[in-house]
Amino acid sequence: MNKIPNKINILGRQFTVSVRNRDRDGTGELASARYATQEIWIEEDSHVQVQQEGLIHETLEMLNTMCELNIDHEKISILGVTLYQVLTENKLSFEYTENDSVKGEEIENE
Repeated sequence: MNKIPNKINILGRQFTVSVRNRDRDGTGELASARYATQEIWIEEDSHVQVQQEGLIHETLEMLNTMCELNIDHEKISILGVTLYQVLTENKLSFEYTENDSVKGEEIENE
């Protein structure tokens, strides 16, 4: 089940997250973000893994902008994919809602 949140807080700013068909113009964008309007768009026709990676990528893009880190796009792409791998391989997930409390839980090493 795809659990992309409708909103995400990035450094105290509330971003709206929309999963929708954004590639009508054929640019090939799988995700994008606008700091000025605090919006993140994820392509609805993408595989769930690509959508989740896209959310991480765009979050990193906004952190890069807001903190003036000046990280180039290629490095942000690498960080996004590798961070996604670490989160998923260690069974960390997007599987909580606003009503759930976030509690630390030990993960057994296999």
